[in-house]
Amino acid sequence: MKYTTYHNLISLVIMDIAMPRLDGIEAIKKIRVVNPFAKVILSSSYIDRLASEAMPNAFLQKPFNGRDLWETIQQVLRGERRGKRRVDWA
Repeated sequence: MKYTTYHNLISLVIMDIAMPRLDGIEAIKKIRVVNPFAKVILSSSYIDRLASEAMPNAFLQKPFNGRDLWETIQQVLRGERRGKRRVDWA
């Protein structure tokens, strides 16, 4: 799906750092060009310090469970920056 086409319908983006064509860090940078206020949760099995420059709203380190994901989604949608098993870049 193209974020540029549907950005006005998307409330939250959840993505992994490792993706086939465009890594998550570069994808967040492109998303922020279209919508600087986009809410993004980034996930990976390792903490990548380069991810901090992309400034995701939240980072979930794998493995995580459904409850951690749900709580993080709710916190990001409410505009909170704290969450379980999440790295706070700020």
